[in-house]
Amino acid sequence: MNIKSELQSINRRTLTNNTQKVAFRLLGANGAWVSRKDLERTITSAAARVRDLRKVQFGGFAVECASASALNRKGDKGAFFYKITPSSVRKTQINTIFRV
Repeated sequence: MNIKSELQSINRRTLTNNTQKVAFRLLGANGAWVSRKDLERTITSAAARVRDLRKVQFGGFAVECASASALNRKGDKGAFFYKITPSSVRKTQINTIFRV
């Protein structure tokens, strides 16, 4: 499945809740690590919304979490990063979170 094309069909302005916004941001990163700080610039309670994405009712995404030290990012001491591996995403998950 091509996540990029799936996301292009979603109007970002119609996202109705913060869980959808976090999902959109993580899926749009195409497997790259996204910092919690980056998410929280525009989305309140981003870490809680990441946890929601792991729940079945929000798609059951396999969201990975790593500390800055685990990723050898010395300048980001104490920070946490999240990612969703594109190959783990299914169309049903996209439909569930965005109610397509």
